[in-house]
Amino acid sequence: MKSGFILICGIPNAGKSTFLNMMIGEKISGVTDKPQTTRKRIKGIYTSASSEIQLVFIDTPGFHKSNTLFNRLLNDEIFETTTDIDCFLFITDGSTGITDDEKELLASINELVSKHSKPAIAIVNKTDLGINKEKMDYLRSINLFKQILQISCLTDKTENQKKDKNLEISQKRENISRIIANYLDEQSFFYPEDQLSDISEKEQVEEIIQEKLYLYLHQEIPYKVFSEVLLFKEDEDKIYIDANICCEKESQKPIIIGKNAEVIKKVRLSAEKDLKFIFGKKVKLNLFVKVSNNWTKNKMILKDMGYNIRK
Repeated sequence: MKSGFILICGIPNAGKSTFLNMMIGEKISGVTDKPQTTRKRIKGIYTSASSEIQLVFIDTPGFHKSNTLFNRLLNDEIFETTTDIDCFLFITDGSTGITDDEKELLASINELVSKHSKPAIAIVNKTDLGINKEKMDYLRSINLFKQILQISCLTDKTENQKKDKNLEISQKRENISRIIANYLDEQSFFYPEDQLSDISEKEQVEEIIQEKLYLYLHQEIPYKVFSEVLLFKEDEDKIYIDANICCEKESQKPIIIGKNAEVIKKVRLSAEKDLKFIFGKKVKLNLFVKVSNNWTKNKMILKDMGYNIRK
C-alpha cells in the first residue's frame, strides 16, 4: 500500500488546477485562463483501492515574484509546512520557454529536495500546443527530477468523443499515479477511500464563485475581489447560499455588477450550474457586492481569510 502528500507547484497558468481536477475526476480547484486563480492550498485526494495507492495532492497558488503583501502571502502558501511533503510535483507549460520565475521556483524546490531527501517529478503540460526544446533541455540539465512526464490535461467536450476521452483520462490518471507511487514509502491511507478533498462546502462555494469572477471580470478587477459565504442552508431538494463579493473600492462595484446587472447575473448562473453538479441538487445563490477598503493590504482581513500573517 503506497500513499503520500504531493505538493503541486509551478508559475501561474501552468495548468496546476487543471491537472488536479483531472487526477481527482471532479472540480476541486478553480480553472480559468487568467493567472493566479488559485489563492490557497487545496487538497485533492486520488485513491485507487485496486492498485492500493492514495495520493494527496496539494494545489498551490502560482509562484510570481512580487513585493505586494497579498502576492507575498500567495507565494508563502506554496511552501508553507513542507516537512510532511513526500514528493514535489513541478508543473510547467511545455509550449513556452523557461522563465526567470520558474528558475527561481526550481531553485527553491531543489533546496527542499536536498534538505528533506524527497523526490521531485516534472509534469510538462499543454503538449498539445507543442514542446519547447529549450525548456526541456533546461529541465534535464538541472538534474533535479526523478522523471519528466509529457502530458496534456486538455479534455474534449464534444459528446460523441466523451466515452473515449473519459477512458483516456482514466488511463492517464492510473499511469501518472503509478509513476508517483514508485517514489513513495509503504504506508496506510490517510483518508477514507471515497473522500476527494478536505475543503469544506463553504470553501468549495467560494472557490467556484472566485473562478467565475476571474472568468467574467477583466483587467485588474478579478485580482481585487474575494468572495465570502454568509449562508449555506440545505434542505431535501435545494441548497440556499448567500455570499458577498468584496472589492477594494466603491468605483469597482458597478463594474462587478455590470450594466443591467448582466455581469453579476452571469457569475451567479454559471456558479449555480457548477454547484448543482458538485452537490447533486439545485442551488439558489444570492450574491451581494460590498466594499472592503484596500483588503489586499489589510492584515486583519487577510488573516481572517486564512493566510498566515507573520509579524
